[in-house]
Amino acid sequence: MSIPYYDGIAHHAMRRPISMAAVDIATGRHHTYQTFDNRISRLAASFQSHFDIKPGDRIAVLAPNTTDTFEVQFACGRIGAIFVPLNWRLAKPELRAILADCAPAALIFDPEFADRAQDLADGIGQILSLGPEYERVALEGTPLSHAVAVSLDDISTILYTSGTTGRPKGAIITHGMNFWNTVHSMSLAGIARSTVFLGLLPLFHTGGLNVFSYPVFQVGGTVLIMRSFDPGEALRVIGDPRPCGPRAVSRAGGARRFTPALGHLTRPRRPRPPSAAGRPAGTRAPRRARRASSSAPPWRGRS
Repeated sequence: MSIPYYDGIAHHAMRRPISMAAVDIATGRHHTYQTFDNRISRLAASFQSHFDIKPGDRIAVLAPNTTDTFEVQFACGRIGAIFVPLNWRLAKPELRAILADCAPAALIFDPEFADRAQDLADGIGQILSLGPEYERVALEGTPLSHAVAVSLDDISTILYTSGTTGRPKGAIITHGMNFWNTVHSMSLAGIARSTVFLGLLPLFHTGGLNVFSYPVFQVGGTVLIMRSFDPGEALRVIGDPRPCGPRAVSRAGGARRFTPALGHLTRPRRPRPPSAAGRPAGTRAPRRARRASSSAPPWRGRS
């Protein structure tokens, strides 16, 4: 029996609508779960009505970090489409090979990459620029009337490797893999509704997209996303005493150890990153395993 896909954004929009879901630091946009859910619903409906996206179709995104990327990710989940974030650091021939492999029905791109996207658009049915054009699609349509039935066995995302030993290869991520990653993050890293996560890693990588950000959305926490990593800006956000700027940034990592620029801050509760080097960073489970005279579980490879 297949287990249905759980849409955390829709759930928290219903139960905790005014709680903060996402903050785009570069643009200053703040989305509560209610507004985030509404944008995702309208975007999903537009994908169906204007782009003719069907279950199993791929939607590729070529953009630096932005809350728009999360909207596309969750909109795909509601209509059974497959989300494909593209590594904008790759050369054009590498990106062209990826697009030929996954054959997306639509390509969404940031204006910063407009020229590259136009060169890569051959054979792609629909292309859409983030900004005013995207906002019309995300806001002016009607909300999705019925979500497509999706199970945890269905494909959520295709993440492409960097191609270190050859061409980039597409790794299939199911909704079930994301679900169990959330469960692990809750138990090992203590992720909860009170979590405010500062997203620094690129969203084309599993660390930035699924290992860290996705579990926070699923439990109803807040994700602050940086367009690209800037040390000074990261320290400013971590030191911001407001509810979505903190010491409330409880999962950003131990930046204090690496720079004296944090010396003026009141020492926060020691942050506990959800994972390190591709493995969960919790230490209690391995210690329990040692006390039970058994070997520590193999953490690596969970990402």
